Amino acid sequence: MNTEITNSIPPELLAELENTFSNFSAIAVVVFLVFALWGAFQGFRRSIFRQVIHVAVTGIIAFIAFSVVSNFASEVYNEFQAMTMADLIIELESAFASEGIELPAPIISILEQYDMATLGYVFAIVFNTLVAPFMFAVLFGIIAMVGKVVTSVICFFVPKGKSLPFRLVGIAGGVVEGALIAGVV
Repeated sequence: MNTEITNSIPPELLAELENTFSNFSAIAVVVFLVFALWGAFQGFRRSIFRQVIHVAVTGIIAFIAFSVVSNFASEVYNEFQAMTMADLIIELESAFASEGIELPAPIISILEQYDMATLGYVFAIVFNTLVAPFMFAVLFGIIAMVGKVVTSVICFFVPKGKSLPFRLVGIAGGVVEGALIAGVV
C-alpha cells in the first residue's frame, strides 16, 4: 500500500481491514478448493471425452454471460454519460414522484455540486462492483441449466474412456471446470 494512505488510516481500522481481507481470502481459497475437488471427482467419473465437452460448454457459457453483461453495462454507462446534471435531476425527480416521494432539496443541492464525470465514476464503481457481478452470476446460472441439458444429450453419445490415463486427464479437466465455476462464485 502507499505509505501516505496507510499513515492516514487509524491503526485500529487498518488492522481490522487486514483481518477482514485475510478472512475473505481464506473463505475464497476454501470455496475454490471445494469446487476444484468436486470437479476432479466429476472428471474422474466422466473421463476425458465427456469432461472435455463439459469444460467447453462451461467456457462457452461463461463467455456468453460475460459478453451479455459487458454489453449491457456499456449501454447503461453510455446512457448515463450522455445525460447532463439537469437531465439526471429531472429523471430522479420523476422516478421518486412515480413512487409518491418528493426528492428532497438537500439531495438536489448536493447533486448540483458535482459534475457528471464524478458521478459517472461513482456510478461505474457501484455498477461494476455490485450489479454486474450479480447479473453475471445469475445469467451464468440460468444459461448453465440449458448447458446441463446440452451436455447430457451430447455425452449420451460419447463413450467413457475407462483406462487410468483417460481418467487422469479427466481429473485435470474437472479441476479446470471447477476453477471456472469457482471464479463465477
